[in-house]
Amino acid sequence: MARSKGVTIRDVAQRAGVSVAAVSMALNDTGTLSAATRLRVRAVAEEMEYEADALARGLRRSSVGAIGLVMRSLDALGEYAPRGVDVFTRYIGAASAQAMDRGLSLMLVPDPTRRPTPPLALSLDGYIVTMPHVDDPVIGLLERRGIPYVTLGRDPSRPDFTDWATENDSANFRRIYEHFAASGARSIVLLRGT
Repeated sequence: MARSKGVTIRDVAQRAGVSVAAVSMALNDTGTLSAATRLRVRAVAEEMEYEADALARGLRRSSVGAIGLVMRSLDALGEYAPRGVDVFTRYIGAASAQAMDRGLSLMLVPDPTRRPTPPLALSLDGYIVTMPHVDDPVIGLLERRGIPYVTLGRDPSRPDFTDWATENDSANFRRIYEHFAASGARSIVLLRGT
């Protein structure tokens, strides 16, 4: 079954009896249209429930209202739903909620340096890269393309990079060790990593 494209800017132009350029000017509040024409075109667009193509608008304005999330730990595993592990799912949910609170969409993107690259991957407004690797090729790609990014976890190859966040691991581990010690543990082993 063919996917419906919905109402297009051409449909609005035809019903309003104006050019496509006039519809664009009316909806973007640009150009030299009369106030009456501008109002009439907007009314027709609203009546037809026209919504601008987000990708086309984003390419024109350099914003699609979406950020990418690259889970480097999962890229390294080669599996995006490791059995019995829910920390990644909880993180993705929290990041999605925070993005939505800010009027943004969040897109999960597998390693965009691997081919084929998802079509929208390099059109997104920015990225969150979790646990970057040493000399991470994903960060290299984002920097070459001029795509803004932040990291969850310090980038081990860029000690001067300041756009990163992390949990307070030192305080958290101290609390864990104190809990074990208070419970009588005398020999503690910690295994960490993917």
